[in-house]
Amino acid sequence: MNIRLGIVGPEDSMILLRNVLQEFDGQFTVVEKVYETFEDLCDITNIAQNTDVLLYSGQAPYYWVKSHVDLDVPGIYIPRNGTCLYKALFDIYRDGIDVSALSFDTISRRDIEETYMELKLPLSEVHTMAYDKYLPHDEIIDYHRKLWAKGKTHAAVTCLNKPYEEMRKLGIPVYRIYPTISSVRHSIERAMMYGESIKLKETQMALILVRVEDIDDVLYESSSHRVQIQLLDLYQVILGYGDETSATVTKTKDTEFMIITTRGRLEESTEVFLGSPLLRAIKANTNLKITMGVGYLASAIFAV
Repeated sequence: MNIRLGIVGPEDSMILLRNVLQEFDGQFTVVEKVYETFEDLCDITNIAQNTDVLLYSGQAPYYWVKSHVDLDVPGIYIPRNGTCLYKALFDIYRDGIDVSALSFDTISRRDIEETYMELKLPLSEVHTMAYDKYLPHDEIIDYHRKLWAKGKTHAAVTCLNKPYEEMRKLGIPVYRIYPTISSVRHSIERAMMYGESIKLKETQMALILVRVEDIDDVLYESSSHRVQIQLLDLYQVILGYGDETSATVTKTKDTEFMIITTRGRLEESTEVFLGSPLLRAIKANTNLKITMGVGYLASAIFAV
C-alpha cells in the first residue's frame, strides 16, 4: 500500500528526513514543503490536497499550521525529547561551556532533568520553555536573551532554526537540537500507520438502508396510486444519489432500498453541518416517513 506523504520543514531538517526515508523505498510517494519562515506555510494546502498524511519536522511548524491554516489532512510531528539532547550537550561540554545552567526551549523539564541524571551532569537550574501551541519566534528569542543578559545561563539550546540564527547574530552562545535518526524513523513509521488506516477506512464498504415506515397508515390516508407515485419519486431520488456517489442501488422490497458504496465516498458526500444530502433530497421530494441507517463492513462478508 503506497502512502502519499507530505514532509514539511526547513532545508536542514529535510536533509535528515530525506536520508531516513530512503529506508522506506517504495512505501511512500513523497511531496515536500520546504520553508524559511512560517509565512511560507500559508499555501500548504496546495500540497496537503495531494497527501494522505503530513509529517512536520517539529512541533513549531505543526502548531503554526494548526493555528493559521484550515486543513483536513491529519498531521504528526517529529518530537524533541531527552535523547535529542545528547549531541548538543556533548558539543557544549567539548567547547568548555559550563552545562549546569543552560536555557532550553521545546523540550520538557522532566526530559532535561532525566537526561542530566543519566549523564551524571551537574544541574543548578533548569530553564525551559515547553509549549503545546504556536509561539512566535520573537518570544522564544526574547526568553533566551533575557536569561543570558541576567547572567542566569551560560548558553542557549534551541530546537528552532530561526531563533538559532538570530541568537548567533546577537552574540549569545547557542546550540541547535536536531531529532535523532531513531526519532525520525519512528515518526515516519507512525505516519505510515496513519496513512494505512486512512486508506483502509476510505475503501471500507458502507451500506445505507432506506425504509418507508408506517406504509399502512399512508395507504389509509392516501390512494394506492398516489402512494405508488411517491414511492417512485423516492426511488428516483435514491438512484440520483447513487449516480452522484458511484454507488450501487438495490430495491430489496417495495418499500426498502439498499445503497452500497465506500466509506470514503459516503463521508465525502456528507457535509459536517448540513448532514446527508440524500436525507435532504428525500425530505424535499416526498412526504413519506423514512428511516435511514448506515453500517460499515470490513469486507463483503464480515461486518464490523
